[in-house]
Amino acid sequence: MAFIKGKSGNVNGRPKGSKDKAKTNIKETFQLLVEGNLSNIQEWLNVVANDNPTAALNFVLKLSEFIIPKIKVAEFKPEINAPSQVDSIEGIIKFMSEHETPEAKEERYSRIAQMLIAHKSSI
Repeated sequence: MAFIKGKSGNVNGRPKGSKDKAKTNIKETFQLLVEGNLSNIQEWLNVVANDNPTAALNFVLKLSEFIIPKIKVAEFKPEINAPSQVDSIEGIIKFMSEHETPEAKEERYSRIAQMLIAHKSSI
């Protein structure tokens, strides 16, 4: 039977909040792969760090994305009536700092620290 738009076997659709089974299976498989190779990952990290500390740090940062939940950078909803409030870099920075969530501020500081560490190790 051909698919007819608006008609399906489940007229209510997938329940709100239900998980995508394929995505869940991929995540579980990846988690098992990582857990089964923890000692290998440490060994690989040591080998890479000996030759290229920046690459090792990038490896750790990329791997951390799978473990540490991502934080929304900022929910920027400007309420500006006068364009002159943000007509300079200083004005933009001041405006952002006044409207930035604590989580976004922490994320920004974390990224700055990562860039400084990467820069220091490349010198």
